[in-house]
Amino acid sequence: MPSPLSLRPVPMQRETVSSFLSRIAAMNGVSCTDFALDMGFSVKRAIHLDERALRQLTICGDLSPDQLDELISWTGRQIGDVRTDFRGEVFVTRAIVNPVLRGCPTCLREDVQNDAANPLRYIVMRGHWQLRDVSVCLHHNHPLVPLREKSARTARYDYWLDGRLAASQDETWLAQHSLYAATTFCRLLGTELLRLDPPSSLDAIVQRQLAQARGFSVARQGEMAIRDALDALAAFSSGSHGGPQKAFGRLYINLKNEYVHDDAFEPFRGLLRNCILDVWPIAAG
Repeated sequence: MPSPLSLRPVPMQRETVSSFLSRIAAMNGVSCTDFALDMGFSVKRAIHLDERALRQLTICGDLSPDQLDELISWTGRQIGDVRTDFRGEVFVTRAIVNPVLRGCPTCLREDVQNDAANPLRYIVMRGHWQLRDVSVCLHHNHPLVPLREKSARTARYDYWLDGRLAASQDETWLAQHSLYAATTFCRLLGTELLRLDPPSSLDAIVQRQLAQARGFSVARQGEMAIRDALDALAAFSSGSHGGPQKAFGRLYINLKNEYVHDDAFEPFRGLLRNCILDVWPIAAG
């Protein structure tokens, strides 16, 4: 059980739970993920307002009940699958959850001026910036501007991986498989799937993240979804020289060579093997 930390921020007006979590982690010199794990919860649970995670955050942040309620109200609590309670009003969730993170640059500039050497301790994300129908900061009369775009697919992959590492929690088809084999397969499959819809020029790190997310979005659904993806790759490379290696690239090469003796990869090899036998005229044996 954590105790109140000596280094902790004071919640600011309209601040969200994730913003407060980011600032208390920065004040203690660690990432959000590491801070959450050290305090006995996960970032995913905090973002989704899990009661246990909120209790832990309340203790280490020395939050009063009123302060916690205020943070939650400006974050928005999901009701069912498609509705969110935000400040006592019910919204369709997509009106609040937006992949493009917006904010007022003047507000953020003022935050940074509190401590230019350690800006992450003071930068506050205001909850009303989430609403897609809010377009202007009334305090500064400045339009909200895009700060960054977060990929929902990448987030899903990261949350899944963090859940497996932190608490062995996994509600996807991949739960029954080795985490090492599953993450490797997601990356290899996703890398090949990117050929079907090539993204614009990306650096190596972003390309890898996108491949992981693309592969995970398929593999998490199970064997039928994986087979559909493999069939799509096979069809994409069809032609007189469209053999398995051309169709599946590093996925085929690595499963055939590097991981051929690793039993953890056998379920994935089996799926690829069945696709190959169904698509190409392979001789017996």
